[in-house]
Amino acid sequence: MIGSGAGGGHGPGGSPRGGVTTPKGGTVGLFHSSSTKRKLEELESKYSALKREFEGVLQEWDACQARVSKVLRRLARAEQARDEVEEVPVQTSLPLTAPGTSTERMAKIREQLAAKGR
Repeated sequence: MIGSGAGGGHGPGGSPRGGVTTPKGGTVGLFHSSSTKRKLEELESKYSALKREFEGVLQEWDACQARVSKVLRRLARAEQARDEVEEVPVQTSLPLTAPGTSTERMAKIREQLAAKGR
């Protein structure tokens, strides 16, 4: 029965190796298991590294967000303080400087300083 597809001879469905029909280039049992285990460990280590990196990025983002919020609050307080200062009316009836000292007073102060030796 050549070519009947039973795998015993040459022809359609048959094999020239006498019925051995395992695919070429494949690994069997133990070797396949260790290869799969090695690949799994490699993927797990890559996943752990990515997870750590992502957590670091999240922490950096949280810190950045906190700094921006702090600056915005500071700006809002400064603007509010500036608005409050602008609202206070300035009294122009009072002099901006103290009245000058009289010449008699200055002469007395100079005499006292000279007496002390300065």
